[in-house]
Amino acid sequence: MEKSKTSNRYSPEVQSRAVRMVLEHRGSNETQSAAIAAIAPKIGCIPETLRVWVRHKLKKIMDRALVLPVLSVRGS
Repeated sequence: MEKSKTSNRYSPEVQSRAVRMVLEHRGSNETQSAAIAAIAPKIGCIPETLRVWVRHKLKKIMDRALVLPVLSVRGS
């Protein structure tokens, strides 16, 4: 499978910062979509790209939240 030419356009640091900005912006009574629409142009990507990054990060957080209790029960 050939890797997309644009897959490495944004460094992991830029992606993390953008996601963090969305999550912080969302706390100011805005919808996630509004936060994404406001932040995407600032980092030079389309809103859909940023939305995918946010969904990926939230999925990782949820997966970790579901795994940690299982690990703590097994470790007891």
